Amino acid sequence: MFVDEAKIFVKAGDGGNGCVAFRREKYVPRGGPSGGDGGHGGSIYLEANINDNTLLRYRYNREFKADRGRHGEGSNCTGHSGQDMILQVPVGTLVFDDPGATIADLATPGQRVLIAHGGRGGRGNQHFAKPWHQAPREHEDGFPGEERHIRLELKLLADVGLVGFPADLPGLIEGAHLGAGLGIRFLRHVERTRLLVHLIDTSDSNDDDPVHSFEIINGELEAFSASLIEKPMIVVATKLDATTDHSRLEALRDFCKQRKVEFHSISAVAGDGVKDLVRCIADALDKIPRAAHDSSVDPASVEGEDEHPLTAPVDRPAVATNKEEDS
Repeated sequence: MFVDEAKIFVKAGDGGNGCVAFRREKYVPRGGPSGGDGGHGGSIYLEANINDNTLLRYRYNREFKADRGRHGEGSNCTGHSGQDMILQVPVGTLVFDDPGATIADLATPGQRVLIAHGGRGGRGNQHFAKPWHQAPREHEDGFPGEERHIRLELKLLADVGLVGFPADLPGLIEGAHLGAGLGIRFLRHVERTRLLVHLIDTSDSNDDDPVHSFEIINGELEAFSASLIEKPMIVVATKLDATTDHSRLEALRDFCKQRKVEFHSISAVAGDGVKDLVRCIADALDKIPRAAHDSSVDPASVEGEDEHPLTAPVDRPAVATNKEEDS
């Protein structure tokens, strides 16, 4: 099943609490505080996987929570950090936050983006020792991990997009940009193509005017996105083997010649004209540069920034505790 939209909830792991402990060791009468820090919570990443082509796995599993950090322990032992979670998505997936702002465009295989920071672990009482306060009983609780609702939208990456009337892309009918049929759900998959091949049925079984069909589909493309109509296009008359009256085919050929649009006629059944069309498509792609996809992300979600910048607010007060001294 092909699924190109999904909404999920992600929750990074909370940080572990800092520990209150004191060193008790023979021949060390004043060991001092030895409470370790809590471990950091696991973060959640999205990664573009070239082997995936659908968001089906996120249609029914919609909540993802990373491991929390373990609490600190005595002897200055830091708690174990939670394991990061990596969610695989198809190449070409757009990531939006709840208000609708773009977080990332995963257009490159292996590209990874951080979407939920794990919480920082709290400090143990060893950090609160001062010359005037040598037996601190304060500690910090772990900071909560980031949580958010995100929307995933898949736009397939392809060099050539096939359009036609009736639709070769499902849902592409007159009024699709207004929601008719399946609306624009499939129109967006041709946005990233470099070349459009417009297939038009000119057989005797089709009573539609091929020129009119071409204008309708072009109107739908332009209404959806002005950039689509500016893409290079090849017009292809199909079902040549079922065409005995060539008047409409020739009218379409003349129409394309006037508009300086490449024209071909083929029969998929008989194979007529197919090789010439494939060669023409290959030659056209050689002349069309690949677009540089904008893979920019929300600055708050860029992988590689300082560790846990969003989940460690400044000057959080320490938490006093009446916990007994650990042995």
